[in-house]
Amino acid sequence: MSLSTTAVFGEREEHLDDVGKIEFYRITHTLKNGNIVDEEAKRILNEAEATFEKYKQESPDSSTKDLLKAERKIMPQVRGSERSGRVRGLGLGPTPTSIGISKASSSKNCKLKKVRKELKDLKGQMSAVLGILKDAGLVSQYQC
Repeated sequence: MSLSTTAVFGEREEHLDDVGKIEFYRITHTLKNGNIVDEEAKRILNEAEATFEKYKQESPDSSTKDLLKAERKIMPQVRGSERSGRVRGLGLGPTPTSIGISKASSSKNCKLKKVRKELKDLKGQMSAVLGILKDAGLVSQYQC
């Protein structure tokens, strides 16, 4: 069982910004004797650290902010996606929106943009058709 954010940092959650996701996972999944809580946690930690090291080697000029972003992307890849309304490893309190994680996936965002563009195009076409009908005298200004 992992520790909650409050158990690790007390009431001062501002320290959460100073610790990366991988280090936070390590802290919350390490026993007092220094051992990782179970084999699954050990596997996740090893895989995340290996992926992060590979990223650092491929991007040696990355800023601290870029490294933290990379960690935020690596952990869900290693652990799988979050359950709806929860963020694994941070206890019961934090929700995805409270820590700045978007609920909508990129594919949903892409579909939404596509639908919005299509709607805009259709509105333009309807306005053109309406203009033609008005010019032909088939539609009065007050019927619309």
